[in-house]
Amino acid sequence: MLPQILLETAFQDFSLEITAINSQVDPKLLILEAKSTCKNGICPKCGQVSSRIHSHYTRWLMDLPVCGQRLQILLLVKKFRCQLSTCSCKVFCERLESFTSLYSRNSNRCQQVLEKTTLLLGGLMTQRILELEGLVKSDSSLLRLIRKLPCQHKVSCELRRIGIDDFALKKGREYATVIIDLEQGKAIELLPNRNADTVAAWLKEHPSIELVTRDRSREYGLAITTGAPQAVQVLDRWHFLKNLREALERELQRHHKEIAVAVQVKGQIAALTLHSTTHEQSSILATERRKDLYQAIYTLHKAGMTNKQIQIQTEVCEHTVRRAVRYQGVVERRYNARPASILSEFMVFLQQQWDAGFHNASQLFREIKKQGFTGSQRQVLLWAQERRTTPAKTTPKIFRDSAIRNATLQTTGLPVMRLTSRATSWILFHDPQNLDADETSLLEQLKTQPILNQAQQYVQEFKAFVTQKQPSKFVDWLNRLGQSKLTDLKAFGKALEQEGKPFLAALELPWSNGPTEGVVNKIKFIKRQGYGRASFDLLRLRVLNS
Repeated sequence: MLPQILLETAFQDFSLEITAINSQVDPKLLILEAKSTCKNGICPKCGQVSSRIHSHYTRWLMDLPVCGQRLQILLLVKKFRCQLSTCSCKVFCERLESFTSLYSRNSNRCQQVLEKTTLLLGGLMTQRILELEGLVKSDSSLLRLIRKLPCQHKVSCELRRIGIDDFALKKGREYATVIIDLEQGKAIELLPNRNADTVAAWLKEHPSIELVTRDRSREYGLAITTGAPQAVQVLDRWHFLKNLREALERELQRHHKEIAVAVQVKGQIAALTLHSTTHEQSSILATERRKDLYQAIYTLHKAGMTNKQIQIQTEVCEHTVRRAVRYQGVVERRYNARPASILSEFMVFLQQQWDAGFHNASQLFREIKKQGFTGSQRQVLLWAQERRTTPAKTTPKIFRDSAIRNATLQTTGLPVMRLTSRATSWILFHDPQNLDADETSLLEQLKTQPILNQAQQYVQEFKAFVTQKQPSKFVDWLNRLGQSKLTDLKAFGKALEQEGKPFLAALELPWSNGPTEGVVNKIKFIKRQGYGRASFDLLRLRVLNS
């Protein structure tokens, strides 16, 4: 009964006759003996039909599991004699192309499952999953299967709109290029590098391209100009806003004094993070060393030396030289913001009690514990130590300087809040409608300084006409910006002006490089599946065939 069921379901379209079923060798293995029912064979050389049987031979094939059992097929195959005397092929084997391919050890349907699963998951993961289903294949065998596959996604002859972007093969050292069809949203090619010559050579092979989206890379701009001069270049609008925020941060690094004055709140006690004497001294010394280095580099710059000459003389990296010149020798010391803690919701009550004169940390802990506080007493102790102007008897010696420092800051009126240029740039960059109450209050404080208020206005204007796609407003914005003292924002505007038509096209056309960024994200996911060990040719196959 079982052979008849298998024949009707699994082998009904393959011209095979099941002769025996054996499951005695291994309870998890099912061996199926079968033979072909075809009486004639076609010579692969001359195409002559022959019915003269020369001999038989057997082939072992792996098929899909049946009811949790591995299925192997012992197939009896005929050999025919070619009846054409002039044919060079005297004996040939019958082809069972509907069931298996030449020289294969898998059935066609099993082969397809192996190939598709390996393309999706990679070799090692596919091996582990197939073992659960009863298919035994090594990861090396699975990778060999997909290396034999052709590229299934063929480039259309009418390719018109494409997107280009780079991605890291080895971050910071080696990069490759992905090209996608914007109309389909699929990758059509991966190039092994991001050199202009390589990209230009590929573009010359596709003269039908009408539009190319890209980031602000000069290499890609040169490649498109050389390889596809007829194509319209469109820059990515997201990169405009990203570069704008970075330019704003560089600009604010020149105005750290204005930021400090803007956020100063008079009469408020400074609540500073506790540091041990050793940690604090080490941080101060590091800042002083960097301050001396930056001042020395900026002095050499004002003397007329180039960045390369300064780099050789001071023995520092080029990035440090550029930062010192950009900051005009001024060092900005970074202060890490403290994340929200379990104590945050009780902070108002604690501050009220502290202002009322209740400085006993143990008593404060008992009070908030009645209100539902689930943290430890140590958190309240540290909170109180940060606000003491006179060290308590239980304050550890290494933290006594923090209390003395708080007392000094309270009497001298130094700034309470310390904002880095990056944090300030995000406050000025975000839409005011999207800020919460504390951020809105901070924004109003920052805008009391004319230079910060001016920077915020120019940033918001640029964001508005970019998101609303109004290229006519760019020239007026750039002219007004040129009359200001915002050095880095002016450099950003001049750089966009030099981009020319690709920049204006980004504000006029609906196309962007967003789909390309999505494909890059998919490539990163595939890379992580291979633990970063896959070669470029294997990565290309998995991306283009997925």
